[in-house]
Amino acid sequence: MTPDEFTKHISAFSDKLYRFAHKMLNDSERAKDAVPDVCMKLWRQRDQLHAFEKLEAWCMRLVKNRCIDLLRSPANRVDNLDKQNERRSYGHSPDAFTEQKDTLHRIKSFMKKLPQKQSMVMHLRDVEGMSYQEIADIMDITMAQVKITLFRARKAIRTQLENANAYGL
Repeated sequence: MTPDEFTKHISAFSDKLYRFAHKMLNDSERAKDAVPDVCMKLWRQRDQLHAFEKLEAWCMRLVKNRCIDLLRSPANRVDNLDKQNERRSYGHSPDAFTEQKDTLHRIKSFMKKLPQKQSMVMHLRDVEGMSYQEIADIMDITMAQVKITLFRARKAIRTQLENANAYGL
């Protein structure tokens, strides 16, 4: 595989790799370091990449494994705040936009409290828009487990939102 072909294939989903690394690490700088590490590994394996039927899923799995290694490392910084770009209002009134932004913030904070597997599956499906099969390939679980895990994660988030709204939090 030539450098141009490699760049073309990998750059098609490099943003998704970064967002996934950022989600796992909660640190944009470390995510920026993790993705090039994976790309270097892929470059060393460039002659075997044509054998992968779902290259994107394979890359996502490599990013997941690299992030897990970083999280387990002694240099891991705990509880970095997630700072994402502001969402556009899509024509809502300022009140509705503020309420939507608040709800999204609550969902993100509730997602951080979920077990890691549930949080990752929910992120891959609801934020990245990946298919159940792609998630199963990345997470190395069955499609049934993906669906069950996603159902449980969404149910937990819904319950937490309902409780927060009921108590006016």
